[in-house]
Amino acid sequence: MDKIKSKGAIIVCAVAIVLIIVLLVVQGGNKEPVNNSVNNEPANNMSEPAQNNTVTEEFVETQADGTKVNTSEQLKKTKTVDGLEISNIRLIENGGLSEIVADAKNTTSSTIDELNMTITVLDKEGNTMTTLDTSVYSVGAGKTTTLHAAVTDDIANAYDFIVTKK
Repeated sequence: MDKIKSKGAIIVCAVAIVLIIVLLVVQGGNKEPVNNSVNNEPANNMSEPAQNNTVTEEFVETQADGTKVNTSEQLKKTKTVDGLEISNIRLIENGGLSEIVADAKNTTSSTIDELNMTITVLDKEGNTMTTLDTSVYSVGAGKTTTLHAAVTDDIANAYDFIVTKK
């Protein structure tokens, strides 16, 4: 008789645990999203004006999804390194990852097997914000490939960059 009671108690406990887990999962899925935005209104109805804590980024346009797009005309200007013409330059930042993407055209009469480069990203005052390493491989004469370089830093407000052969 004790064995039957013991098995029954185990079954009841197991069912109770399963029900608790199901309830926790269901309640967890129904939570309201957390709003982490900062309210810049004065506290306690004080008469002081609200302070705006946003940083103005001169060369940035922020899209609806939070992606920052660089708008610097200087950064977009075509650059050339060792017969490779870099044009159609885009710099975007999203989620802490900044990416430079561009067209890279081989303007020489022979194939570029491999070209290792350093990109030095500059602010408006000419100070180095960061450096990135990138490479292109097997670009035939007159052919175009995509140049891609990324860094886990927000450099969206860059003014320009310099590209040099490594």
